[in-house]
Amino acid sequence: FEPPTGKGAVNGGCAIAEGMVFTSDWDGSHYYCLSVADGTEIWNFMVDGNAQSTPAVSVADDRAFFGSYAYICEDGGVAYCVNMTTGAEIWNFTTDNSICGSVTIGDGVVYFTEYNFYGDGAFYALYSENGIVKWNKTVERTDSTPALVDGRLYISGGYGGINNKFTDLLTYCFDASTGDLIWNTTVANEIGDWKCSPAYADGMVFAGRPKPNSMDFEGTYALNASTGEIVWSYPEGGASPAVADGMVFTVGGERVYAFGPTTIWRGDVSLGSGTFNVTADNSGKEYTINRTCALAALIGAARVGGFNYTISDSWYEDYGSLSVTSIAGRENDPITWDGWCYWVNYPDDPMPAVGGNKFELNDGDVVTWYYGGMGSAPNNTDMLVRIETSHDYWSGDISLGSGTFNVTADNSGKEYTINRTCAFAALIRAAEKGGFDYTINDSWYEDYGSLRPDSVAGKSEVGWDGWLYWVNYPDDPSPSCTADRFELNDGDVVTWYYGGMGASPDNTDMLIRIETSYDYWSGDVALGSGTFNVTADSGKEYTINRTCALTSIIGAARVGGFDYTINDSWYDSYGTLYVAEIDGVSDWMYWVNYPDDPSPMVGANAYELADGDAVVWYHADSMESTPENTDMLIRIETSYDYWNGDVSLGRGTFNITADNSGKEYTINRTCALAALIRATEEDGFNYTISDAWYEDYGSLSVVAIAGRESDPVTWDGWCYWVNYPDDPMPMVGGNKFELNDGDVVVWYYGGMSSAPNDTDMLIRIGVFIADPGDVNHDGVITTADAVIALHMAVGAIPHNEEADVNSDGHVTSLDALMIQQAAAGAITV
Repeated sequence: FEPPTGKGAVNGGCAIAEGMVFTSDWDGSHYYCLSVADGTEIWNFMVDGNAQSTPAVSVADDRAFFGSYAYICEDGGVAYCVNMTTGAEIWNFTTDNSICGSVTIGDGVVYFTEYNFYGDGAFYALYSENGIVKWNKTVERTDSTPALVDGRLYISGGYGGINNKFTDLLTYCFDASTGDLIWNTTVANEIGDWKCSPAYADGMVFAGRPKPNSMDFEGTYALNASTGEIVWSYPEGGASPAVADGMVFTVGGERVYAFGPTTIWRGDVSLGSGTFNVTADNSGKEYTINRTCALAALIGAARVGGFNYTISDSWYEDYGSLSVTSIAGRENDPITWDGWCYWVNYPDDPMPAVGGNKFELNDGDVVTWYYGGMGSAPNNTDMLVRIETSHDYWSGDISLGSGTFNVTADNSGKEYTINRTCAFAALIRAAEKGGFDYTINDSWYEDYGSLRPDSVAGKSEVGWDGWLYWVNYPDDPSPSCTADRFELNDGDVVTWYYGGMGASPDNTDMLIRIETSYDYWSGDVALGSGTFNVTADSGKEYTINRTCALTSIIGAARVGGFDYTINDSWYDSYGTLYVAEIDGVSDWMYWVNYPDDPSPMVGANAYELADGDAVVWYHADSMESTPENTDMLIRIETSYDYWNGDVSLGRGTFNITADNSGKEYTINRTCALAALIRATEEDGFNYTISDAWYEDYGSLSVVAIAGRESDPVTWDGWCYWVNYPDDPMPMVGGNKFELNDGDVVVWYYGGMSSAPNDTDMLIRIGVFIADPGDVNHDGVITTADAVIALHMAVGAIPHNEEADVNSDGHVTSLDALMIQQAAAGAITV
């Protein structure tokens, strides 16, 4: 079956019942009922708007339910109830915004959500008998289809945009009878999205985390259905999960993911070496275990994953074994003897025959702790923890900064200056970040000019065995100088490992892996113009200029995805706001155009940037700190906008060509697209236009500006907004929006529902519209206009369209003469 309209379904699949298939054709505006046997049409139903949902069918009531979506969401949507057999309408209900998801029915009630581009969405419950509202609740904008289980409803909502901050991203649980909110996820976790419909199974709700600035997802979450607390998560997938055959299925990042039993946690654990003490929860006794045993792997996973566990020593006296009696709140069953087991390298290796405290792991072993009975295995459990182990003592990223700093040799007390970009500095920064210790020895310095670590994390040199390093192992050769003399490049990976002469990182029992970079973040930020409000930690709100130095870090945080806080404790005395923390690190200073310009003497909110200024924010140990001796640095190249200026549009029409088809179209000189074209003529940047939407909507779209193209995968691209933020976002193509004199048009790059305040590329255009001959835009044609036109004709000043009254593409003395005659009332131009 192909819909007669030639259209296809969007946000809508098929429903099947009683030998009938129910489907839709989106902008064909029809729902269809077909015969399962041969696809012949039984009935069709035309809706007001687009047919965007999967129909819901109640066989007992002989009814089908579905919704409609208006191209402009705020024009409203309609929920319909029809006779399932005949397609005859029984009732309909109009909503304030469009119904973009699908309908859920149960216990005589119809449930659905609505999407709103400019604010909150809504969640409706209607009586299925007559369409009367039972309740409705405000939620984040959403297309989510409700999941109804045991008297509770689960939906997701919100639009993230750039950095997932445009609106809150939430997953909700409501009481189906009253509409009361039972719980919702925290804003910080960003679980939920307008295009995510949760699924339910085994007391858990499955939802996703969207990928910032994208239509994709980057996280799958299992939530406790009663409380909303996270049971487990995985950093991929997340789009509208589905549950079948004991598995959870989802997609994300161009992959399909299937999850089996409940995975409490899955990830990497660095074991290190040596021993540590654990306490048996049943007896309170303390025991020493190796860091490289299977029980240590579980303890490390619990520390990283944030779940709990309990240990028992009831078998220790007889077998020397410590047993795990609970993980993540699930306890062993003393009646069935089901409980927590472990397996190393399942299924390749046999099941271990000793307690987890007695099984020694090799580097790279995979340990699975799982719940089950005697003879069970990881493939038939309903709950597990999967741990990939390594002997890495620590692994992570550090920023080196630039310049030099001093270190002290522990054996002699002497002080030495080393570069922040050397391999030894990478170890020191890793130790600071990872919280482990180290000692420095200078016994080779007099003869070789070399410093070396003689202990790291408590592991010291023994004979000729000690701490070695390797940069970019195994791609690059082993360094031939000591670490304080080896200069790193941005992005180098430094591995420190314990061993003897001839050892390498792959045959050590203790390893530290460090990914280095020079800067914490570096990039471009477009500041824009005007003012905006910021909120200090005190809760007070302050207005600052978009062109001040404080704006640079706020913009960088938005683009770079890091956090910051602002403190106003000096504001009453000095009028100063300062950055209190960046990603949890305190004590920050800034410098503009370092080292060419002096250190600023005012707070960042009071320092006005020039277009093109480079702002460096750096972690400062003292007031004497500079960007040269910091251990954490953010480098920002600022600009006011990609382009910011005024254009005069004139009246009439002109022709443009669509780059994708080569077809020519006539547009008004006073439309928003014309403003962009005039701006490109002023500054010389390029653009491309597509007519792919022209046949359906009469719209020409801008698919590239200044070489930056729309993304066909994420749907990010070029949008425009007139008089932002005072006026609403236009809902027509730029060729169809007519401007008024004095309008400001902003073209900006972003996703669906993005706005000019969360873009990283923006063109701001002030518009002047004047009649031909009104060269000075004062509203009347006088001899002054003729004089100005004459100056334009001889090239003394730039020309504008209003001076070209004969429309020959040039301003000449003839135009000036015609303007003079118009001023005298002799002619009309």
